[in-house]
Amino acid sequence: RNFTFCDSLEELYIVLTNKLGSRGLAAANSILTRCNKLSSLRWAVKEAPPDAVLPWFGLAEMAAKQSGGSRVGSHLIHLVMDGGSISVDELGERGLCGALPYCTRLRSLKLRSIGIKDEGIDLMVSAFLQSKPSLEVLDLSSNLIQTSGALTISKLSTLNSIAMNLST
Repeated sequence: RNFTFCDSLEELYIVLTNKLGSRGLAAANSILTRCNKLSSLRWAVKEAPPDAVLPWFGLAEMAAKQSGGSRVGSHLIHLVMDGGSISVDELGERGLCGALPYCTRLRSLKLRSIGIKDEGIDLMVSAFLQSKPSLEVLDLSSNLIQTSGALTISKLSTLNSIAMNLST
């Protein structure tokens, strides 16, 4: 309720040092949903347990709301989620993969140490193939990606919007 400036917020950087409870997560999701101009989000979980939750549902609702259903998509250009964990539900339609189709302007995506597995990579790549962002940076370091997930990531090279910008 106290985040009345969400309408004009363009960058948000949050570093958590404790595990976020259900009330805190609901508040974070609510805040993100109201960020109509957010172009850069960094959510870092430092010194919190590895099962710390992240506001995936708020991210998906924000991206859909910002895009207004248009092909232009949301304002989000930079997204960093660092530490914590992601479940299959949070990867799905109401989570990260629900946001990605609206993120056509996304230039950098850093999803580090959040426990993404090969199944999650399959969902993410499908969402990217739909949104076709012009990614310049994709950082999936310190996740649980095996050979199958790495092969799925290689499918991104078939998208000209990614292949011509992404460097290894």
